[in-house]
Amino acid sequence: MKNYLLLFLLLSSCCAAAQTAAVFSNTNAVYQDNIRSVKCHISEFPLSLPIVEMGKGGSISLHFDDTDAEMKRYLYSLTLCNANWQPSDLADFEYLTGFNENLIRDCQLSVSTLYKYTHYYLSLPNADIKWTKSGNYLLKVYEENNEKTPVLSRRIMVSEPKMQILATMVPPAGSGKTQTHQEIDFKLFHRSMTVSNPKIEISATVLQNHRWDNAITGIRPFFIYQESMDFDYQDLISFPASKEFRVLDMRNFRFKSEFVESILRYRDGYGVKLLPEKKRVNEVNFFYRDANGGFLIENSDDVNRIRDIGYSAKLQNDSWNIRGTGPGKTLYSLNTSNLTPDYAMVSFTYDRPTEFNDADLYVLGEFNDWQPSEANKLTYDAEQRAYKTNILLKQGYYNYTYAVVHKEYPNALDTEETEGNYYETDNEYSILIYYRPFGERYDRLIAVSSFSSTATRGK
Repeated sequence: MKNYLLLFLLLSSCCAAAQTAAVFSNTNAVYQDNIRSVKCHISEFPLSLPIVEMGKGGSISLHFDDTDAEMKRYLYSLTLCNANWQPSDLADFEYLTGFNENLIRDCQLSVSTLYKYTHYYLSLPNADIKWTKSGNYLLKVYEENNEKTPVLSRRIMVSEPKMQILATMVPPAGSGKTQTHQEIDFKLFHRSMTVSNPKIEISATVLQNHRWDNAITGIRPFFIYQESMDFDYQDLISFPASKEFRVLDMRNFRFKSEFVESILRYRDGYGVKLLPEKKRVNEVNFFYRDANGGFLIENSDDVNRIRDIGYSAKLQNDSWNIRGTGPGKTLYSLNTSNLTPDYAMVSFTYDRPTEFNDADLYVLGEFNDWQPSEANKLTYDAEQRAYKTNILLKQGYYNYTYAVVHKEYPNALDTEETEGNYYETDNEYSILIYYRPFGERYDRLIAVSSFSSTATRGK
């Protein structure tokens, strides 16, 4: 009887694990409303794509807030994925050392904020877990309870540089795209290794501004030479250029920055109202340095205070030491502590004489993973002839855009009607090269290149 019971419990456990795994999507996502300000990047480079080289000693940082403002036990695990972000056929022990379920130990309550929250921090790899294979990894975070409730997932990558990429921005080949799109050609040099069947074993992914929603994937070499391959397609690796991103700078709640109409202080946080905005389709494009859709968490009031009292005092105060590094060590972005920035309810207004026909309007950026949802959807106010919404955001610097989602094409973000496209816009592109030789069961990430569209144009 005991053996049957053990078997039943084992099967139940496996089924529960399978159900939990099914809840996670294989992309960047947040599954709970109380989870905010998720940042995943190369440590010390908060605007970077979360990708590190094997054996180079680099690490990936994950930061997020729980606005329930109470300490919780969050677990994390890693899943090796193929180039198309589906779980590989390898078992955990084939691509990891250590246990593939660990506790996020670094967490602290916010410091001197009106809006209370708990900040969580994780660095990978660490003493508990290390990867042994290059490729795509899905990082999963979930609550430590019977159901292992999903909290968030992030796409991170580990590379093993074996080839070199030379990319060039070229005039778009598509009809009518010369002034609105950006096209990329690139060469792949593989002098140090032999590829038996490049058309099958090599594939490329191209990202614009770290976005996965409009990534171009599964690109195969077009021309193949003895020591190189050309990815020289006509109108395949082409992206709408959009325009420089709209900017929200609320690093300081004492002074209004550009585009901010008012700042109000409440008992439990701040209210920030932005000036009404409108479509930019026919406006002249002005170049200015932005974060290419990203965001940074920063409290400039706190920066000034820290400068007044000196950095040494800050480092000696354990409440600031979110990484457990000790006095004198480098913290995550010394001037952008994650514990002192407050939260604000930000009011967005988009003027439009009439409502969009069979379409919804959203505020999108890295801060919400470019995922349209009810939380960032604008509602049309017929009396004021404008779309409006309120979004809770942590103090910092944000890039964002307005995008239309047509009910006929629910999976496509359309910024042509709200922002327009201008081919000279500065965008960041990333090329990822995957390699799966005959007989292998996973895709290796063997080359990575990131570059600015303005820096490589015409080369």
